Parts: sequence; structure tokens; C-alpha cells
Amino acid sequence: MAAPPMTPISGRIEGIHLSSFLQMLEMEKKTCIINVLSPGHNGQIFFHDGTVINAFATGKTGVDALYAILSWNDFK
Repeated sequence: MAAPPMTPISGRIEGIHLSSFLQMLEMEKKTCIINVLSPGHNGQIFFHDGTVINAFATGKTGVDALYAILSWNDFK
């Protein structure tokens, strides 16, 4: 039996640190794209079955982009 089509979900999460949220995605084995905004920066983190498979941020990719995103302050 085929899996049902995925419905895009968007929203905001406030009051939780980004690293804690990423840990929850890992524990729940989620597949998603996280868009991260901080003053002067933007990036994306790609999860597949709870594993970070790529990230993009301000001219960086992969692990370098992930670490750059985690170093930002004042997320939106």
C-alpha cells in the first residue's frame, strides 16, 4: 500500500533552543526542512528519518553550515 502524500506544514516555535529542537527531531526520526532566520543570516537544515543530511547557510554547506547556524544568536 502506498504512503499517503505528505502535507507541507509551516509554523513557528518559540521558547525552545534550536539545539534542543534538533535533538527532538532526531529522537522522533522526523523528515523535514528547518528554515532558520537570525538578523543578517538565514539557513536551512535538512533532516531525513532523524538524521541531518545537509545544511546551507551564508555560503556554507554541510557540517560547516550546521555549525554556523548553531552559533547564531536571536533566532526568528
